[in-house]
Amino acid sequence: MQIKICGITTLREVEFVNELKPDYIGLVFAESKRKVNEEKAFQLCKYLNKEIKTVAVFRNNSFEEIKNVLEKVPIDILQLHGNETEYMVKRIKDIFKGEVWRGINYKEYSEEKLNLIDKVIIDSLNPGSGKVFDWTSIEKISTNKEIILAGGLNINNLDDALKIKNIKGIDISSGAEDINEKPPKREMDMLFTIGEQMSVALMAMALEGLGVPAVSLNAFQAKIHTTSVHGDAKITHIETERIREELAQKKIVIVTGFQGIDENDDYTTLGRGGSDTTAVALAAALQADACEIYTDVDGVYTADPRKVPTAKKLDEISYDDMLHMALNGAQVLHSRCVELAKKFEIPLVVRSSMNEREGTVVREKTVCPCR
Repeated sequence: MQIKICGITTLREVEFVNELKPDYIGLVFAESKRKVNEEKAFQLCKYLNKEIKTVAVFRNNSFEEIKNVLEKVPIDILQLHGNETEYMVKRIKDIFKGEVWRGINYKEYSEEKLNLIDKVIIDSLNPGSGKVFDWTSIEKISTNKEIILAGGLNINNLDDALKIKNIKGIDISSGAEDINEKPPKREMDMLFTIGEQMSVALMAMALEGLGVPAVSLNAFQAKIHTTSVHGDAKITHIETERIREELAQKKIVIVTGFQGIDENDDYTTLGRGGSDTTAVALAAALQADACEIYTDVDGVYTADPRKVPTAKKLDEISYDDMLHMALNGAQVLHSRCVELAKKFEIPLVVRSSMNEREGTVVREKTVCPCR
């Protein structure tokens, strides 16, 4: 099941999606409370995890406006949500080699509107309103296009959405500011923890579907205790009884990262690097032999291999040298994650989620050629 989070407008939201790692994020260039300009979008993309594809959302924008965005912002997919003609789609495809999606409301579905379109997003009568419609109507649609469901999705109705037979993905809005321009940090943490809970639940469902016993646990169920600093909490301790019980039953345990609970049992989020930090904390609490971190590169390099072709991958690196690199801008591991691994002497293995190559081991007292 593919996941798209739409309406990203702030670096705080970029940090959130980097932890959650959905398949896509949506940048809205149409008139909307979540509209971003080219400069803002470029900055957001600069800090976005490269594994996440960017979707530019337009609604009745001119060809010149669309072309201007494509020239200034690294866009992977273009989504049209208005009355754009087939001629407009042809013009776009002449200058853009990525996929083009079409967003339509569920009562106006027509194959004629999908000529030259790669995927279709089916929404409510008022797209972007966040209102739920009769999702079962999608099951009556016969099409060879992949369908993504939008409209009022949240943790409470996710199970119902996943029962719809025809859909290949879900589209979730990030727009808390539509309700309150300055939402309380506690409420933002409540909102942001939903994404991780959806992600682990979907993973557990997928494994069960393959015949592999699995269980998802959120921060409350896994008893990951933190300080009460909403948006930047720190893990204080983890009670491992529930996790060990599930492991004893031969289940794969999938735990939400990036979140915990404070002394009031309120959800908190851990800020940048929160998922990696959670992984290390769990490894320490469970006395694991090592903690493997999967990312978009196959190890730690002497420089960013996407920018410096001559960069060399390191087989090993010490905690201190990795900390030095992290504090000087290397994004492969966050400094809090490395500090925690060093404190509890947990070796880290940085590997790629895209291949099976050997990664880089981060541990005490190795010789680092990166200086």
